[in-house]
Amino acid sequence: MLPMKTSQTKSFFAKFPAIAALVLISMALPAHAADGKEDQTPDIVARKDYNIGKNWQPRQIMGKDFWLIRPYVKSWDGIPIRELKDHPLFKESGLDYIGIPSLTLPNSSKVSISAMNPAYLSLIETRPSAPFFIMPGCIRGIKNSTRFFEHDMESYNAWKKSHPNFMGCTNAETDNGFLASHPEMWGGARLKADLEKAGDKELLETIVREFPKPKSREEMTLQMLKVCERSVKYFFNDTDKVGYMAESHCLDHIYCEASSGVVIRETTNTSGGEDGPHYRHQVGLAFTRGAARQYHRNWEWYIAFFYNGYDDKGTFSGNNYPNYLIDKEKPSDQVGGFFGPGYGMSLSLLTRDMFLAYLSGASFVENELWPHYLHAATKDGQPTWDLSSPLGKAWENWFEFTRKTPDRGVSYAPVALLVPFEQGYPVYGGKSWGMFNYERPDWMIDAFMFTIMPHSPVTKKGDEGALANSPYGDIYDVIVPNTPAKPVALDVLNNYKAAVMLGKYAESKALAERLMEYVKNGGTLLLNINQVNDFFPEDFLGLERTPSSAGASDKFAVEVKGPVRSLSDSKTFELTDQYEMESVKLKGAIPLLEDAAGNVLACKNKFGKGNVIVSTVDCLVPKAGASATVWPKMVYDKKFPFVEYLLKNLVSEVLPLAVKGDIEYGLNKLSDGWLLYLINNKGVRKLTNKEQTLDMTKTAKVEVALRNIQATEITELREQHSIRSRQSKLSKLLGKLRSILRSDDKHNSFTVDVLPGEVRVVKITTGN
Repeated sequence: MLPMKTSQTKSFFAKFPAIAALVLISMALPAHAADGKEDQTPDIVARKDYNIGKNWQPRQIMGKDFWLIRPYVKSWDGIPIRELKDHPLFKESGLDYIGIPSLTLPNSSKVSISAMNPAYLSLIETRPSAPFFIMPGCIRGIKNSTRFFEHDMESYNAWKKSHPNFMGCTNAETDNGFLASHPEMWGGARLKADLEKAGDKELLETIVREFPKPKSREEMTLQMLKVCERSVKYFFNDTDKVGYMAESHCLDHIYCEASSGVVIRETTNTSGGEDGPHYRHQVGLAFTRGAARQYHRNWEWYIAFFYNGYDDKGTFSGNNYPNYLIDKEKPSDQVGGFFGPGYGMSLSLLTRDMFLAYLSGASFVENELWPHYLHAATKDGQPTWDLSSPLGKAWENWFEFTRKTPDRGVSYAPVALLVPFEQGYPVYGGKSWGMFNYERPDWMIDAFMFTIMPHSPVTKKGDEGALANSPYGDIYDVIVPNTPAKPVALDVLNNYKAAVMLGKYAESKALAERLMEYVKNGGTLLLNINQVNDFFPEDFLGLERTPSSAGASDKFAVEVKGPVRSLSDSKTFELTDQYEMESVKLKGAIPLLEDAAGNVLACKNKFGKGNVIVSTVDCLVPKAGASATVWPKMVYDKKFPFVEYLLKNLVSEVLPLAVKGDIEYGLNKLSDGWLLYLINNKGVRKLTNKEQTLDMTKTAKVEVALRNIQATEITELREQHSIRSRQSKLSKLLGKLRSILRSDDKHNSFTVDVLPGEVRVVKITTGN
């Protein structure tokens, strides 16, 4: 019998869909070799489910899993918000008392709740149904945490028992406070001068002795832990009621290790200009959410709307922020900046941050300096503030969305990025803790972070940065595998379909065994050859390192010859840089990538229920260039083809749908389907002293291929309109099969236009 042509095949299957279904079922089932053993397929990810981690569901806090938190300062008493006091945004929010200078009684060393301003204590009693935090400024940095304190524990425990809505004491900008007050860091000279002027020689000697210049990342991490532990002691030694804030560095896991009850991610629009570092909110999200999930904590997104950027004359200025209570600009109380209508971060970025925080699973969202969102007016001859300003309307509309959409589902992040505990990763990338030598493993971390979340700079043209569109989605949590006491718990790793080892690790039998357990249980682990050591046996790796490469120095490295070919689909890609690899001999693994000389660049080995992927290219980054002096150019707008290859395969296999278009996106699992958020970070022009303008040519045309999701209804929730999907009879018939051919995507899809700087939230109802 002669084989049918492609056109004849399609026609035949169209007439007999049941037969087509049987054919596709057979294609979806695992292939078997002649000896009856299951063959290894070219797929990377072993697990085919779309399950949610056991501990990922946001926890209930006083009857809800989400709260807006409003900072409160005593000096704001008397602000004319009588028109707003019964507005849901004010009535249903929690409070953070941030204007507290100290919890220490005057002229003593005793820490006591009674040291708080009586007005705060009275206000707390009027809001028993709303959560609240306390943020004293007295413990920030090294100096104050080094002092000796005693505590009024009896009154504190009684007060805490009578206030179940107390969420804890928080330490603002813990990372910046530490770095600015370290005697050997950039704030050290001022610290020493202040203490010498105050005549506090003994305290200065103590600080210098206990905080010497760290010689390694590990020493720096231990010093940070010391500061956190002393903060816990100050805050009544109550480990569940202490929170730490991360801003410029991703220290969330260190905070949790120090018994933080809540981890707080501060976002701002700070940058060092076109050539300087830029804060990256998605990076912070991955670290903070990952830490909260790893340590089973609540987490908060704290929005500071400062903008360091360029004005309409091309002049760079920092510390600019919006204020709609006035009608013209004024110098900022922060050095070098201004505030007024139209200043600071854009209306669009504020909106995108708020939606991203809520849909990513934050327990709390807190808006710094929220009164400046409001508009000052006169009503009946009396001054009043309302929500009619651009920021006020955005704040109100977002909060109303959270009220109307209380079921946001569970943020779906099936990929864990494994980063060393002591990394001290800056949100803008670069050197560990901003100070230690930049090495190839650091470059590897940056290569992944800047590929997943592309470089988005602040420019003189008004590009605002902070958030970036990406084909790889917001589907990553950062997990630290090498926690101090023991490796990351197996039940934490098992929540993720795939885990990618990034950076450099000390050889550890316990860590190797934990990672092997993860794979054996069904996980997929991506390892680089530089992370392989003798604790990983040959049957786990499926390969043998050659004698020369096992103890290799650079002279034994093999140059990668392009083009590189993917063995799963025979597609190739060229290399514009020189790469080196280690030569290996496969012992059960199957090759995934080969160079022109036939060298194996990546391979997959089945181990237990899972897969281990080993890449043999040195850190997956080019041979030359890993130095601190050229750091930004090494990652800004740089393409890393091996990283892209791995991420593209991961994304296509771990998601139940495919998103096509220039967009940022993420998924939430619902009991009856999925929420898909789409954020367009392009087309917004924002100068520090002007209102935003939009370039409508940057509208994102997004196509969502539902693959094997059979939707009963598709609704855009912000505008509450139904979306039509293209769904063929064949795709409906095959909807319950385990897999559908990628060529069928176009028959089960829908499209959405996302305007510049806008957010769309699509509910895909499946009915199960």
